[in-house]
Amino acid sequence: MVILTLMACAVFSMTDMPAPLRDDFDSGRYQQMIGRVDSLLAQSIGLSLPELAGLHLWKGFGQAALGDRPKARASFGVALSLDPSIELDPREVSPKILSEFEAARALSGAEAEGESAAVYLVLEDSRPGAAFRSMLVPGWGQWTMGRKTRGVAFAAVGLSGLAGWVAAATWEDDTHARYLRATGGEISSAYDDYNRAHKIRRLLGYGVVAVWAGSVADVLLGPTVSVRVIGSGTSLGIAAGGTLH
Repeated sequence: MVILTLMACAVFSMTDMPAPLRDDFDSGRYQQMIGRVDSLLAQSIGLSLPELAGLHLWKGFGQAALGDRPKARASFGVALSLDPSIELDPREVSPKILSEFEAARALSGAEAEGESAAVYLVLEDSRPGAAFRSMLVPGWGQWTMGRKTRGVAFAAVGLSGLAGWVAAATWEDDTHARYLRATGGEISSAYDDYNRAHKIRRLLGYGVVAVWAGSVADVLLGPTVSVRVIGSGTSLGIAAGGTLH
């Protein structure tokens, strides 16, 4: 069984190739190597994007070694679409493979010379980032998730409530100061004004907190994923962030 590991660094060399694939490659069993990779890709649910990129990269190595340049460029193109930071170590990778890899980088994604390659639907949970944004500004998370009407509503209510709270807090400070200065018959009236301002400020504060919390909860309970398409061709897959293959 091929053991896949995440690369700590985006620079790949021959020593990073899983042992069974490396044995096939070194022995010239390129078709067998490609078959191993295809078998792994057929069971790719749960693999991360870097792992999927590595598999397509190694498949491209085998295809380049066979001299199948269009397919090698297509595989390298998919690998780069999944992980654009990939680099090859020129000290360990042959100039022939490096040349095809860089040619694929110069092309648009996996559309290497029109060769069909894999297509991945990357399902990404957008809620954590959106929830953080809504913690900062109510409605911001909904807006970034494409729920713009809800975003505008949360922002309008939340920011208006915050402005009202600030105004009420200023009013409370003023009435408190008047109450402290009051003498004689003015004390009762001044206290009533201060007490009213205090209650309104507190209620507005509760309302603002409720809107902020509601905005975050709405994001967390809303749609769970966004969909991103990577690659082009006829083979459909799902990638880990989620992964479909």
